[in-house]
Amino acid sequence: MDLSILFGWAFLVPLLPALAFVIVGVWGKRLGRFEHGGWIAVLLSGAAMVLGVLIAIGEMLNPNTYADVSYTWFHVGASGPFANGVSFVVGTLVDPISALMLIVVTVVGFLVMLYSVGYMHHDEGLPRYYALLSLFLTAMLGLVLSDNLLEFFLFWELVGVCSYFLIGFYWRKPSASSAAKEAFLVTRIGDVMFLLGIFIYFSVYAMTGPNGGWAANGFLFVHGSASFIPIGAPGNSTLLTVAGLMLLGGAAGKSAQFPLDVWLPDAMEGPTTVSALIHAATMVAAGVYLLVVGSIFLGGYTSIVLFAIVAVGGFTTFYAATMAVVNTDIKRVIAYSTISQLGYMVLAVGAGFAMVGLYQLFTHAFFKALLFLAAGAIIHTIVTQDLFRMGGLAKKMRYTSIAFLIGALALS
Repeated sequence: MDLSILFGWAFLVPLLPALAFVIVGVWGKRLGRFEHGGWIAVLLSGAAMVLGVLIAIGEMLNPNTYADVSYTWFHVGASGPFANGVSFVVGTLVDPISALMLIVVTVVGFLVMLYSVGYMHHDEGLPRYYALLSLFLTAMLGLVLSDNLLEFFLFWELVGVCSYFLIGFYWRKPSASSAAKEAFLVTRIGDVMFLLGIFIYFSVYAMTGPNGGWAANGFLFVHGSASFIPIGAPGNSTLLTVAGLMLLGGAAGKSAQFPLDVWLPDAMEGPTTVSALIHAATMVAAGVYLLVVGSIFLGGYTSIVLFAIVAVGGFTTFYAATMAVVNTDIKRVIAYSTISQLGYMVLAVGAGFAMVGLYQLFTHAFFKALLFLAAGAIIHTIVTQDLFRMGGLAKKMRYTSIAFLIGALALS
């Protein structure tokens, strides 16, 4: 069977968890027999995983294949440098990097959703939890499948909104509410920079490309020429440097790179399952994915931007690792470990090895999810996050200790 025929159905991958969001959000309180919608969320996220993995396998069997399905959202008439007007589109793009991310997001998302059924069983607000978690998956899947930067940014923002509600899930705790607001506000700084970067790229390519420039590089807003090959940097290197730095700022906000890293350790106030998803396959992965996408589809980065990426990634790697050493809260230790690992990925992109950084993101997603879920099992059992009160648990929680050991070895 030629699995490439599924490329045209890629839009169903984010649509399935979106359906779970609607069902659980509207009727969750009436679904007590199904964990208030939890099992429906598990079923639909599992279906998204199966379809996503099949699409990824189809891409692997047809290497270097780019399948784009897009629909015109609206059209703006001819004006200024745009002789034929501008069409704003929404669509899905299946390519090697989005296929890899499909595996990460759908598999980890499904496993976290399944784990949640037992872990969150006694918590209040389960319909809200499963609805938001499903919407979180929808946002990240929409982001990785986006075929233009405007659509990418819309899903990017939806990821941030979902993280705000999930980090503040225990909203009665002042610390949880404060952490949610901190995450929302700090990442908004990066989001504003990202949006400015999009506008600068827009102006540069509009001024230099053929027919008003927009069709020269479809990934910016619209695939006028259905071409995904980088066209190289236009002449205005100063504007491209500023645009690249703005993209780095956006990525630093989402991927918790210095100095916009302060929100991630505090985000541990949310449920451990949410921490696993944020740290492994969704929010923090989005920033690194943006840098990889920029290096491939936007003509690469100037030397100044590459130096800045290396500097930010390298410093964050060292700084976060030292912070992890002096913490005693198990979730915060893993959180700083995540920041340090993300620094490695950012460093790889800046050094010119974007695919190496993406490979690190792929492996990191699975072992970091394992570490967080194992930590959740420990916290759920002994009701503490203090590492100094966790001695001797290997004999009492044998399987959990084995899982934690596997995750720790993968991290090391």
